[in-house]
Amino acid sequence: MKDKNNLKPETIREKYYSQFEQAMEFAKVQIQQGISKQRVVKLLNSKGFKTRSGKEWKYNILNNELAKMRKSNDIDSDYDDDFDDDDVLSW
Repeated sequence: MKDKNNLKPETIREKYYSQFEQAMEFAKVQIQQGISKQRVVKLLNSKGFKTRSGKEWKYNILNNELAKMRKSNDIDSDYDDDFDDDDVLSW
């Protein structure tokens, strides 16, 4: 559906982009403070943050997004993909 100005409609990813960016910054800070990724997922969902596609956070989604950040050098390269659910990261 187009708006009055005949602009193309906002995509789901565009709609949630800002919230997703805030969620990832929140997650990064929490993990840097020693919070487990499992706990971060629970915190993200309890605070109402959505993924880039507007869905609830799951452990594997957070893990994949952190890996993407690492590959783009947005987080320290000391991050190790071999962590278990209850492991924490130290940046």
